[in-house]
This record gives sequence, structure tokens and C-alpha cells, in this order.
Amino acid sequence: MLKQFRTTFGFGVHSPFAYDFIKSVLREKLAYYAYDEMDCEAGAIHEKRLIYRLGLYVENNRDKIAGLAVIDNPKSLKNIWSTVSSNHIVYINLKKIENKKLFLQNLLENQKHGMSFTNPGKRVVLATLDYLPRQDYRLLF
Repeated sequence: MLKQFRTTFGFGVHSPFAYDFIKSVLREKLAYYAYDEMDCEAGAIHEKRLIYRLGLYVENNRDKIAGLAVIDNPKSLKNIWSTVSSNHIVYINLKKIENKKLFLQNLLENQKHGMSFTNPGKRVVLATLDYLPRQDYRLLF
């Protein structure tokens, strides 16, 4: 639990990609210009803001990242890995999954390269980028 808390703020993260991703996308606290429009709509504001920041990150790194996949209700792991190829950022909402622990274990075993950022019980963000080493991070975002 202490390691998860430290990682949440970027402490102990040695990968430049992971540190930047945690600080500037997952844990970003500054307001974006589109937040006002999003806040007026009904729904999970925090989740909408996170997906928006992920989209901006993908857009700003088009030379390295092919796209963003948002999976709100995953039916199976086969569905996820057939939909998403390498060089994508993948957002997975875990709230509707019954056995989250088993799902996460199987998901992370099947990821061949790249990094995973897990907020236990809530969401997972996968960076399936070919040039990244295989690493998993547990943090609050």
C-alpha cells in the first residue's frame, strides 16, 4: 500500500515515459479548456476528464502512438486483444467486471510489451507501445 501511494505521486518511478505519463496525464490537476463543457454534462466527471487527457496525449504523440481505445464494458480478454493492436493507449473501466482480480491477472499476463497503470478496482490504462519494456504500476488516479 505504501509503494502504491508513493508511485501515485511519481516517487520510485525510474522510466521517463512512465513518470511523465503519471504526472502529466493520469494525475494532472490543472484545468483544461474543455472541462467547462464536460462538467455541464451528466456522468462521471473524473472519468471524462481522464479520457480527454488521454486523447490529448495520443494526439500530441501521433508519431509514436497509433490511437486511443476506450473500453467501457469489456466482454472478454479476446475482445480486448483482438480490438487493440500494438502502439495504442487503452483505457479499461473495471467497474462493471465481477471478478476484477482474475480479469486483471489475465489481462496483464497477455500483455506482451508496454506498461500498465492500474487503479485497483476502478480502471486500467495500458500503453501497448513496442519500444517500452514490460512494467506494471499500481497507483491512484
